[in-house]
Amino acid sequence: MKNYSKAWYDALAVERFTQTWPSVYGPRAPIMPFIALPLPPEVRGHFREAGELHHFQPGDSIIEGTVVKGMQMIVSGLSCRVAATLNGQSGAGAMGLSTPNRVATGNLNFATRRPQIGQYFALSRVTTLRISHARGAELGFLKDPAVIRLWLSIQELINLSDRMGLTITAILPAQQKFAAFLLAWSVYFGTVEEGPRGQRVRIPIPGRARHIATVISVSDVTLDKLFADCRSRAGLEREGDFLVFDSAYLQEAHDWMRYCDGNDSPYTRPARVEALLEEAVASTTPH
Repeated sequence: MKNYSKAWYDALAVERFTQTWPSVYGPRAPIMPFIALPLPPEVRGHFREAGELHHFQPGDSIIEGTVVKGMQMIVSGLSCRVAATLNGQSGAGAMGLSTPNRVATGNLNFATRRPQIGQYFALSRVTTLRISHARGAELGFLKDPAVIRLWLSIQELINLSDRMGLTITAILPAQQKFAAFLLAWSVYFGTVEEGPRGQRVRIPIPGRARHIATVISVSDVTLDKLFADCRSRAGLEREGDFLVFDSAYLQEAHDWMRYCDGNDSPYTRPARVEALLEEAVASTTPH
């Protein structure tokens, strides 16, 4: 398998929506499907201070054995969680992705182990920082009520992302599922520029074709048609390990997510997807 370029790995490592949370309930950021929100600075600090580096090649399982014995934060690369299979095939909404600054696997109870649910694989070269449950207990992570509330909020935000992804793959037509997936990548990893027909977004390719098809639960043939449709409607172009297309292609998926938020969401998505992408780029933490 041809490896991804350094530019691709660098694009995934961009720190976006990683500022200190305004409240324990989460950051000022939209919930996106398929990819959970980045971890808050305090939790990233735990991993960087106490975590052990682990390295994986594409196809490797990032959990050794069948029991989860700790937590991992992705440092670089792309991994996935396949939570359900049927006859060897991933079910709709069963696959989620993990990218830098996010938890790859975890359990809030540091003192005990739990069975592995699903399978966790590296889709590219992946580096993680791992904290065993025993080490987390030694460090007293769950003795501080503020840390407990933070971890509970992280777990709920992951659940919300999973639920949105499951709903999208279960009820939306293929084109909207594809656009929702591209929108998630555009929010977290995209850059924007002005093109002849308005704003253009540039994203690192979101995995190989078979990975994308699995995440959004479509066949390879359908995915080929979706790419062809995006080329026709949004001027999709491939530039090495990146895709460039008109942001307007994402508007319908954005409208659906705005509707799902309801009236009490702590983050109000702007009416136009172009404004959402500009806000996302503005949230990038400079290195």
